Amino acid sequence: LRQRQAEAEDFLQRIEADVRVAFLDVQASEQQLAVARERVALAKQELSLAETRFRAGVSSNLEVIQAQNAQAAATDTEIAAVYAVNLAKASLVRAVGR
Repeated sequence: LRQRQAEAEDFLQRIEADVRVAFLDVQASEQQLAVARERVALAKQELSLAETRFRAGVSSNLEVIQAQNAQAAATDTEIAAVYAVNLAKASLVRAVGR
């Protein structure tokens, strides 16, 4: 009987640890998503400034292309972060047992 109780307690502790880790993963991935969204906003601003400078004749189209590439990279990172949040949430749901 004591062995079964110990096994049950060990099982519950593993479940609690899995839930705790999954919850922390959700929090971390949401923070990464927030940073990724800030980077997208910044990249959009940088692109707008580069286009304005180009139209004014102050810079070349190379700066615009670099800004476009930076925006595309930031958007890719944001998409990956959204995926990570969804994956972490799914892991949390699985850990909770729903």
